[in-house]
Formats: sequence, C-alpha cells, structure tokens
Amino acid sequence: MGPFSRIPWKFVLPAAMVGATAALLHFDKVWGRGAGYWDDMPITTAWGLLALLNGPGFWLSRFFSFFASDAVVLLIGSGAFWMWSGYLFDKRLKGIRKPMIGKTWLRIGLYCVGLGLACLIAFAAVESQRFAFTNSRYIPWLLDILKSKSPKRTLLGREVLAVAGIVWGVGYAAYFLAKLVTFVVGGRSETPVATS
Repeated sequence: MGPFSRIPWKFVLPAAMVGATAALLHFDKVWGRGAGYWDDMPITTAWGLLALLNGPGFWLSRFFSFFASDAVVLLIGSGAFWMWSGYLFDKRLKGIRKPMIGKTWLRIGLYCVGLGLACLIAFAAVESQRFAFTNSRYIPWLLDILKSKSPKRTLLGREVLAVAGIVWGVGYAAYFLAKLVTFVVGGRSETPVATS
C-alpha cells in the first residue's frame, strides 16, 4: 500500500487547505485596501488564488454567502471539499473500489450532470477572458505587470479566477468523461459484484 496509505488524508488535506485559505483571505483583505484607486471594481489576486486552491469548494460556497461572511463560508467550503477529497483519496489508497452509489443508471446520470457543469464552468472562464486570447498585446502586458513592483500585481483576480475555472473545469470534465467512457466501451466495471 505504501507510506501514503498510513496518512489520514481526510484530516491532513482539510487542515492544510483551511490554513492556506485563511492566509489567502488575510492577503485579500490587505491587498484590497486602497485598491479602488487602481480599479473601480477590484478583485485581488488572493481572491483568484482562493478559487484556484479550492475549486468546487470555492464556487459552491458562494451559494451560502447570505448565511455568513465570505470568510466563514469559504473556510467551511474549503474544509468540506478537501475533507471529502481526502476521504476519497483514503479509499483509493486502501484499494476500496466499491462505488458509494449502487445503481448504475444513477451514477451515469450524475456523471453526465458533472460533465455538463464542468464544461459550463470551463466555457464561462474562457469566455470571461476572451479578449485575452484575441489581443496579442495582452500577455506581454500581463507579464510586465507581474515583473514590476506595481500594486496592480495584487489586483489580477479576474485573470486568476479565469485560470481556476479552466483548470478545474477541464480537470473535472476529463474525470467525468473517463467515467462515462468506462461504461460505453465496456472497460473496468464499476458495478458491485454480487456475492452469495
């Protein structure tokens, strides 16, 4: 099983990621001070990094932002997402392959929904920065800002949010597509084997 299987990832991952999320929330607050001078609707780079770090935990937590402050909701969302990911990682390392949902049709339906949402997120992220792909001066401008000591380096949240959407969207789209392909091509069966 290897040394990694002895690590309780369902506790280690959320602890590390919640700590990183708290640090980024602090940077978001600090970098946001006086940001209105540079941008009329500033989004800090730290806010974009929160999306890149937490993926679904970031976007899903936005639906609950009316219950509590952004910081509280994001910390809970980060902890929940990474605890779930750690739990699944622990299962995989221990060789437990039995699916949690026994009904094949329901799993296929959930994979289709997941694939659709992942493609939608990736498309929206690309669309939000479409001008970046059509303007040849954009990338050199962005690199100049990153190299400089300008405060604008801390206000690249829109760009980082777009990168996060593309990375997580494409990643999950590939995952759900691979799951669906296993059913279509008759590869590795995910159906639990009945034992007498």
